[in-house]
Amino acid sequence: MQSEADLQNWGQLHFGYNSANEQLEIGYVRVIKPDGSVVKADDKDVQDLAPTQRFALLYTDDREKHVTVPSLRPGDVLECETVTTIHHPLAPGQFWTQHEFNQSTIVLDEELDIDVPSNRVITLKTRPGMGPKITDNNGRHLYHWTTSHLVRENDNREKIRRQTRSQRKRSRKNSQTFS
Repeated sequence: MQSEADLQNWGQLHFGYNSANEQLEIGYVRVIKPDGSVVKADDKDVQDLAPTQRFALLYTDDREKHVTVPSLRPGDVLECETVTTIHHPLAPGQFWTQHEFNQSTIVLDEELDIDVPSNRVITLKTRPGMGPKITDNNGRHLYHWTTSHLVRENDNREKIRRQTRSQRKRSRKNSQTFS
């Protein structure tokens, strides 16, 4: 966590799943303090809830697990692991998933793993430059993505504004020079 504002974004984590065909397990949520001590979220910090009422009529099987992150302060590192298991596929013999890596706050390390039987043929659609590292082990294919995002979205916007202002000033100087 870099700032108090980050605490608002990360103080409670939300993980969605479809209870009709998925099981969501929270492996761990833990906070690593600057001195190396670790504070772990307990079962009492996890709530399994229905999403907001406006979606309840359309998606009655949608659920969210909310985890209150204990003792989170600026300077801490937040780690979490979740495992989603599809136990009843919507289309027999098929599965799909989607993941958006965080681009709005500073993230030192974000990883995604998809683990499938090695005889399972899958089709991947990824953004250019965002392909996975693929490893084979014990009859399984592991597709592993890792990324980081070291600039806050607001910092990026401000940098672009400054560059745009600077370009406009140069453009005005150039137009004055050549007129």
